[in-house]
Amino acid sequence: MKTIGKKPNGKKLVLFDIDGTLVQTDRQSIDQWRIRVVEVFKEVYCKDLPVDFDLARVNGKVERRYFREIAEMLGVTKDEFEKKFPAAAEAFHVLLKHHIAEKNINFTKIPEAADLVGILEKSEYIHIGLVTGNIEKNAWLKLQSADFAAPFSVGGFGDTVEDRGDLVLEAISKSERHFGVRFRKSDIIVVGDTIHDIASAKKAGVVSVGVATGMTESYEQLAAAGGDLVVNTLIDEPMFALLDIPKWPHGESRK
Repeated sequence: MKTIGKKPNGKKLVLFDIDGTLVQTDRQSIDQWRIRVVEVFKEVYCKDLPVDFDLARVNGKVERRYFREIAEMLGVTKDEFEKKFPAAAEAFHVLLKHHIAEKNINFTKIPEAADLVGILEKSEYIHIGLVTGNIEKNAWLKLQSADFAAPFSVGGFGDTVEDRGDLVLEAISKSERHFGVRFRKSDIIVVGDTIHDIASAKKAGVVSVGVATGMTESYEQLAAAGGDLVVNTLIDEPMFALLDIPKWPHGESRK
């Protein structure tokens, strides 16, 4: 098998966001997300959250952080939030698993993302990981539901940190331990579909790639946010150039 992207002067780490970057869903699934949050706060914190609460207040935030902010809004004390958050995270996971099983929520892999990941799996010098605001159980569940979990083994998740920049640093630290490699910041690439992904990469001092496959930000908005690279899909030629992969495995340039 031909090795893709062999490069002698250093190894790269590519950290992928999940929602809108690796997998896609539909508006119905987003509505289900809102319902699940309401159910969790009722079950775990005994608080009534209006089912029509403003999603803009939590959009792009790490799950632990938006759970805390909603808890504060509803009058939950800091101590109670901390004590019950593990139970809230587990309830959130159980509900997601249930709705996937009932086909109320559907996750599918984004074909172009699957193409790129498939190529990177063959590389001698590129390692891949995850950086997502999802709690870890839900991150793996979404990928498994989309038949996309197999290539990934490590990442940073929204269980323990609340700041997206810290999330990137956590993903890097875990990846370095996992792969036994010390990556230069210039060789670490965060790939995501929102301006928050770009901002988190900048805060961590690594390379940012915005991909316009999500439902919230356009190519123009990602470019305005200052992404080091912005592409329409993950198989656009500039992505291959960034990764030093000029051609597809079959030897023909991908259009």
